[in-house]
Parts: sequence; C-alpha cells; structure tokens
Amino acid sequence: MLLLDLTHTSHTQARTGVQRVCRELYAALARQQAVLALTHDPHARHWRPLEPWEEANLSPVGTTAAAARGASWPRVARWRGTFRRWRGAPA
Repeated sequence: MLLLDLTHTSHTQARTGVQRVCRELYAALARQQAVLALTHDPHARHWRPLEPWEEANLSPVGTTAAAARGASWPRVARWRGTFRRWRGAPA
C-alpha cells in the first residue's frame, strides 16, 4: 500500500499543474486500490486518512480556476481537529 500525502491538494480547489497531477495520480492509484490518501491535520497535530469532504476536493473533474490557490480548512474541521487533539484521539 502506498501512502500519499494530499494535505494541500485535498484542501484547495486550485487547478494548477501540481494539483492536477496529484488528483490524477490519486485517481489512477485508487482504481487499483493501491493507495491510502493522508492529510496532516494541523489542528489535531497528526496524520489521518481523508474525510469524505476532503476526498470530494480531489475530484479531477472540472477545469474552472479557483478564486484562491491557498488551502482552506472549514471552521468545523478546525474545531473537530482541535477537539481530537484535546481528547487524545488518534484519528
């Protein structure tokens, strides 16, 4: 199994070359079930598998440019990560 760090790509709608390559690589490896996509959650301060909303951001469909290229963490995801860190939960 291959572990693939998709921290930035799973939190942005940017469609630059790097993000396109990451999305296509993940899609190709996922078809073979040979990959586990991970993100480093800065709020929980640990690595974890992607949540469904993060996987949805990896969809290679769409060519519309994003308004901003930076990564964003929704408020509820930031709270959830912080709560997990306080609680001591691994994921």
